[in-house]
Amino acid sequence: MSLFSAAALAVFCALLGVSLKSRSAELTLLLSIAAGAALFAGAVSKAQEVFSALETILPVSGLPVGPEILLRSLAVCFLGEFAADTCREAGALSLAGNVELIAKLSLLLIALPLLIRLYEWIFGVME
Repeated sequence: MSLFSAAALAVFCALLGVSLKSRSAELTLLLSIAAGAALFAGAVSKAQEVFSALETILPVSGLPVGPEILLRSLAVCFLGEFAADTCREAGALSLAGNVELIAKLSLLLIALPLLIRLYEWIFGVME
């Protein structure tokens, strides 16, 4: 999905949501979730292009970074933000904050093996 297509879809759904909000708040929420899911799918296709480029660059760099760690981190970011934004749209601000906290802690857990490998790599180079 191109940036133009994503922007057009987002603006169209936002305007449609504003016009529907006075009639049916539930329908507006469903429209927002559906548009968010479509935009998320477009973002995933763009992310695949980025990861294919990273798979060619990372082995040459010599850094101890695995593409699977980056992919998992990106998935946590996308899902956490999508869920938090959906909760905010529904008016559940405390749930949105909790989802963001869990996403941040999940990122930390995903990054720990990377930080350990990077620490070992740095001290290996220094020796």
